[in-house]
Amino acid sequence: MQRNNMTAEYFNAHIFPFFSQMQTWDEGVSFNIRYHVKIDWMICSLSDQFIVYIDSDSYPGLGVPRHTFLAESEINQVLDYPAFGSEITTVASLDHLAFPTNNAAWINAASTAGISLGNGSFVYGPAYGLPANGHPYLNCSGTVNESANQCRFISLDLYTAHCQISDEPCAVF
Repeated sequence: MQRNNMTAEYFNAHIFPFFSQMQTWDEGVSFNIRYHVKIDWMICSLSDQFIVYIDSDSYPGLGVPRHTFLAESEINQVLDYPAFGSEITTVASLDHLAFPTNNAAWINAASTAGISLGNGSFVYGPAYGLPANGHPYLNCSGTVNESANQCRFISLDLYTAHCQISDEPCAVF
């Protein structure tokens, strides 16, 4: 909540944790959490993790203690680096999406891309290396020309309706 400037009211209405665990691994102990974000009709499954106990000499310049549980400020320092696979998804406090239904979003993506679409998924953060803005996206793709190995990848911002399109090989051989 704190890293996303999220109120408790927004969290309780839109974020639904369903699994958490402390996981011991080679570098130390991480806290893992899985949760759903629900806005209007969209439900997106996310997972975050961050190290809470470092049992490693990795990242010596990080300046956080080793062989003890980290304080909140130290965990934030690790997240800012980022180190040890620690990451918290950027989730903006959005109440509504640009599309009234799931089907309307898919129709918009297909129309903008000019092709039939295959598989897709809801994610937070766009594809193609764009910076995370905390918006949910529909990332999907379709085949332009199978024999020429040409596919089109679509990243549709479900909040702004901005659509990013990239033509790339379907598979790299």
